[in-house]
Amino acid sequence: MNPTRRWRLAVAAMGLGTMLNPLSSSMLAVGLVALRDDFGISVAEVTWIVTVFYLTSVVAQPLMGRLADVVGPRRVLAAGMVVVAVMSTVAPLAPGFAALCAMRVAIGFGSSAAFPAALSIIRRSADRVGIAPMPAIARVQLGNSMGVVLGPAVGGLVVSLWHWSVLFWLSAPIALCALAAVLLLIEPDGPPPAGRGRSLIAALDLPSVALFGTTIISILVFLSRPSRGWSLPLVAVGLASALLLVRRSRRVERPFVDLSLVTSASVLPTFVGFWVMTVVYYCVFYGMPQYLEGALGFGTGQVGALMVPLAGVSLVANPVVARVLTRVGTKVVLIVGAVWMAAGSCLALLLTGFSHPALVLVVCGVLGVPYCISTLGYAKAMYDEAPAAKIGVATGMLQTCRHAGGAVATIVLSLVFSAGLGPSGLADLVVVMVLGCLVAAGAALAWRTSSPAAG
Repeated sequence: MNPTRRWRLAVAAMGLGTMLNPLSSSMLAVGLVALRDDFGISVAEVTWIVTVFYLTSVVAQPLMGRLADVVGPRRVLAAGMVVVAVMSTVAPLAPGFAALCAMRVAIGFGSSAAFPAALSIIRRSADRVGIAPMPAIARVQLGNSMGVVLGPAVGGLVVSLWHWSVLFWLSAPIALCALAAVLLLIEPDGPPPAGRGRSLIAALDLPSVALFGTTIISILVFLSRPSRGWSLPLVAVGLASALLLVRRSRRVERPFVDLSLVTSASVLPTFVGFWVMTVVYYCVFYGMPQYLEGALGFGTGQVGALMVPLAGVSLVANPVVARVLTRVGTKVVLIVGAVWMAAGSCLALLLTGFSHPALVLVVCGVLGVPYCISTLGYAKAMYDEAPAAKIGVATGMLQTCRHAGGAVATIVLSLVFSAGLGPSGLADLVVVMVLGCLVAAGAALAWRTSSPAAG
C-alpha cells in the first residue's frame, strides 16, 4: 500500500477511536429515562451512569496518556479498543444498575486511551519520517466533534426504535474496526521505554495518579453538590491531595505531574485557556436547549434540530482552521477564537426578544466556530510544547480540562437559571460567557512558545 494512503487510513482509524469517548457520553444521555424505567430507580440515581463516566474520563485521559508514554501508544490504543468492545458487549447483560455503572467506568478508561495515544503516534511518525502533523491532528480532533454531533441524534433514534442496550452494542463494532485498522496500519511500538515489571509500575507513578484523581474528583463533586452537608469535607480532601501531589512531584525523578512543564509559560496558559473556553462552550451546549424549550417554547424535537449547527459546524470548519493555524500561527488564532466567542455570546442576547428558528440556527453556528478554533488551536499548542516523551500525559491532561469544563458549566447554569429560564437568566449567562472569553484571550496573550514554528 502507498505509504501516504496507509498513513491517512491510520489517522482515520485513530479518529474513529477518538470518537468513542464523546459518542458514549452524549449518546447514553438520551437514554436516561429508559434506563430509569427498566431499573426502577430515581432521577438522581440514574444520572450516576453519566457522572461516573465523566469522573472516570477526567482521570483516565492523562493516565492513558502516561501509559502511552511508558508502554507505547499503539499498545495502549489497541488495548483501549479491546476494553471498549468487550465491555460494550457485556454491559447490557449487567445484573443491576451498580454493575452497569462499573462497566461504564471500564468503557471510560478504554475510550480515554484514544486521543492521547493518537497524538503520541502522530508525534512519533512526524519525528521519524517528517509527516506534517497538523492535518493528522485535525482529523483526530474531528473524531471528537463527530462524537458530539452524532451522539444525541443516534441515541434518540435508537431509544425510540429499539432499546437502551443497543446504545452500548453500537460502540463494540466501532471499537473493533478501529482496533483492526490500528493493528494493520500503525507501526508496532518498540520495547517499552520504561522496561517491564517493577520498573514499569514505578514509571507510571501510581501514587501521584491516585492523588491527582482524588484532587480533581473531590473538587468537581463538591462543586456539583455544594449545598449538601457531606460535600464540604471534600474541599479539605481535595486541597490536601493537591498539596501531597505537589510535594511528591518535586521528589520523584519522573513524576506523573511534571511541575516544571505544567507551570511553564508555554503550557499553563494552554490549560487555563482551553478550560475556560470549554466552560463557555458547554454553557451554550447544555444551557441553550433549556432556554429554547423553557423560555421560547420550542419542542424537544425542534430544539435537537436547532442545536445541530453548534457542534456540526466543526465538521466544516475543522480543515479550514487547520490550514489557518499552519499559516498564521497559534497565538493569533487562539486570540481570534476567544474574541469570536465573546461576540457570538453577545449575539445570543438577540434571543431575549426574538425567537425565529433561523436566528437560533445562526447563533448556534456562530458559537460553534470558535470552539473548533480552540480545540484545534490548544491541541496544536500542547503538541508543539510538550516533550516527545511526555506528549501522551500532556495531551491527556488537556482532555481533563475539557471534561472539567463541562462539569463546571453545569454549575454555572444552575446558578444563572436559578430564578427561572427567562431573558434575565440568559443575559446573566452571556455576561459570564463574555468574562470567560476575556480570561481565555488573556491566557492566549500570556502564552509563550518555546518553538519558533509554533508561534
